Amino acid sequence: MGEYTPAKYEYDRLAREFFEARGYVTHIVGKGNRPPDLVAWNAASEKFAVIEVKSPDERDAWTSQVYQQRDYNLCGIPRKKIRDRVKAHVKRGRWGIAYLVGVTISNQLYCYYWDALEQPALYDDVLSKERGIPTPLSSDYVEPYLVVPVEWKPVVEAVSNYFYSEGCLPRLPIIETTQDLCVAQIFYPGSPPPDLATRA
Repeated sequence: MGEYTPAKYEYDRLAREFFEARGYVTHIVGKGNRPPDLVAWNAASEKFAVIEVKSPDERDAWTSQVYQQRDYNLCGIPRKKIRDRVKAHVKRGRWGIAYLVGVTISNQLYCYYWDALEQPALYDDVLSKERGIPTPLSSDYVEPYLVVPVEWKPVVEAVSNYFYSEGCLPRLPIIETTQDLCVAQIFYPGSPPPDLATRA
């Protein structure tokens, strides 16, 4: 979650409208110390979306100590090394955004995705309101999304291409754009990170 500024509220609203126009019922998660910005359930497609939204005000990588300590990282790439890995793939003036997008895909959204699979109690408030959501959730139902300003689309594509070329993502994201938003559905490998797989 980014700091709540007027732009952050606006982009959260735009993201909700995007998903609701596609048949999802959206929820702001108020439980837990590390929820995604939004979750959404589509009864027709039986998909549960975990959604991280970045606004134009956000320029730095998320710094939650919870995830830093557990070190859930896609492909085992430490957060501190993401900046050097991704900056070669974008223009110099976009290094900060590339780092933010890289950390979000490889760490923040990755953890939200596995939290939905491994700790569904975090979403009890939502699950109890929506009929038809299978519990526990499985990877067949959970969809991770990154929503950013539409101007960041080239950065999302470049960073995703890097992770894909390294074998960290099984396929490139599906990207939709609106006048304001770039919405990327991220596809993660089918096995959980070691810490999630082994913890009680």
